[in-house]
Amino acid sequence: MIFTYLQSMPHGRNQEVLYRITVLSTHNDAQAGVYTIRPEKTIPKRVYESAHLDRQELLSAPPFCDIADDLIDLYANKKMVFWDRKQFALLRHQFKIIGFNFKGVPIFVYPGKTPRDVLAAFADTLGTNVGTEHSIGFALKVLDYMKTVKGDKKERYAQPNTNADLQLDWKKYKPLPGVYFFLNNIEEVLYVGKAKNIRKRLQGHFSRRPDKGKLDYSQVKNILVEYAGNDFIAQLMESEAIKRLQPTYNTQQINNSPPYIINKTYTANGIARLKITRKEIKDSLPEKYFNRDSVKQALLLFRDTYGLCRKYCGIESVKGPCSDYGKNKCKGICAGVESREAYNERFGRAIKEFEARKERKIFKMKGRSSSEDAFVYTVNDVYEGYGFIDKSAVCYSINDLLGFLTPQKNNYDTSRIIHTLQNKISKENILILPKE
Repeated sequence: MIFTYLQSMPHGRNQEVLYRITVLSTHNDAQAGVYTIRPEKTIPKRVYESAHLDRQELLSAPPFCDIADDLIDLYANKKMVFWDRKQFALLRHQFKIIGFNFKGVPIFVYPGKTPRDVLAAFADTLGTNVGTEHSIGFALKVLDYMKTVKGDKKERYAQPNTNADLQLDWKKYKPLPGVYFFLNNIEEVLYVGKAKNIRKRLQGHFSRRPDKGKLDYSQVKNILVEYAGNDFIAQLMESEAIKRLQPTYNTQQINNSPPYIINKTYTANGIARLKITRKEIKDSLPEKYFNRDSVKQALLLFRDTYGLCRKYCGIESVKGPCSDYGKNKCKGICAGVESREAYNERFGRAIKEFEARKERKIFKMKGRSSSEDAFVYTVNDVYEGYGFIDKSAVCYSINDLLGFLTPQKNNYDTSRIIHTLQNKISKENILILPKE
């Protein structure tokens, strides 16, 4: 079970802005985790002061997208408990902003909207030793209360799952990263999962009663395993298998969110500009952007590389000059200093060069054995696939190396995994290939 309590600040008449997520996992020796995130909207200073919150500390916290991967892994195949429906909706909204379709059937301590006096009365029972309702101590006390009210005490003493037709020999499953497939009696895939330790994860599946509405273990007649060598490739393999096979009991990563695209347009005054939109048609072109943050990073790279205007590159929406003009980073098309013709000519050259660029990277990782390496291949940070290569193999060219590649499609989930990989892998294991 995962118990979750969200803390937020009011914004406007009916909105709440999330700034902290506190979780308690009964699957990890009842350890609590605290995730402080940067508020997505501008909050007046007086609101921070009234809540006794450190404004600078929250503004320097990571955005929600930086902790989303940890939460996705945390909630995977777990029973979720929230204080009320409003809190679950607030968390689901955060995932929607970054393009992830967060699903699940949670349990609520209060099925409806929690009256303010209920929470206030609960705060009064705690006294002042845990701080205000915006403190971490208060959130931890709420989680303890939720665990007392909604914790499934029977689950702790549940008997192992039994399946007369499935004889499991744990020794044949290696304690290594990989992907596993649960099959029924006609070889249909019921469920796909991944694990850093296949043996331990499978033992976990068959050591407790299945949750109501979750996977029916009595249908599992066979288990197939594919080892990945490392957790990143295991995640990529799992995502591809779920989208391709559409297993009955998988709820996450089934569907793809529409990608973002950057449109080249002109203003009413004939100034070349870029605009972010959702892609409404499907074609065979590789997709790059699956959340607004990834688009913004591309626009910032484009603007910084060619010295163009932030306003007309779609980075900010302001009246008058852009914020770069006062810093002498913009030549002044937004201030009426640079001519439209000069700017459009620079913009046209920049677009052609930017679209023609092809930065190829190889991410080297641990293979499935001591004699093997694994790798992930990207072009312009777009996922192209993964591969395994024997350490004794001789490659005379990049094409020889790419001959070991298993081509894959990019989507929201793979772009999320690649983004995490780029931030966590050491620089010495990233090979930037020569331009073609």
